[in-house]
Amino acid sequence: MIQAILYLSNTGFTEKYAQLLKKRLNIPAYSMKSSIPLANDSEIIYLGWLKAGFVSGYKKAAKKYKIRAVLGVGIGGDGSQVDNIRNANQIPDEIPVFSAKGGYAPERLKGLWRFILNMKFKSDIKRYEQIPMRTADEDAVLDMMKNGGDYVSEDGLIPLIDWYNSTVSDTNA
Repeated sequence: MIQAILYLSNTGFTEKYAQLLKKRLNIPAYSMKSSIPLANDSEIIYLGWLKAGFVSGYKKAAKKYKIRAVLGVGIGGDGSQVDNIRNANQIPDEIPVFSAKGGYAPERLKGLWRFILNMKFKSDIKRYEQIPMRTADEDAVLDMMKNGGDYVSEDGLIPLIDWYNSTVSDTNA
């Protein structure tokens, strides 16, 4: 039985997803940055912000807890990075992986991450602007890189919520 949602958020978008999930599933959510009242090997759903395909805090959480599902939050579209997330983080096949579009808030970034993303986005913006016939998703990413934005939506959680509901009913059967 899943006892909690555990998350690591950098600029607040992952935390927003954790709070939405907490309300929908009626299970507690804890930040990795606070004290966590969970025993080792507790079953959790893990949420982390994506950095180059890596789910922040995943490896640390996996050493201590039994992760039942992972949600990576980044600037890509919902569900768009699942294979990359699984491979980059070496997540076992039996653990479902989900991704959701979070947002970009340059004013909330600190230190090295602010510098890295500013440099990366400068080159990415140029590359995206040169695409002759951008898709709607590419236009949305370009707009987010230029202007920032919050794309957190309960819709991004639907696959995870569906998985959870089927898992809970399988466990109770």
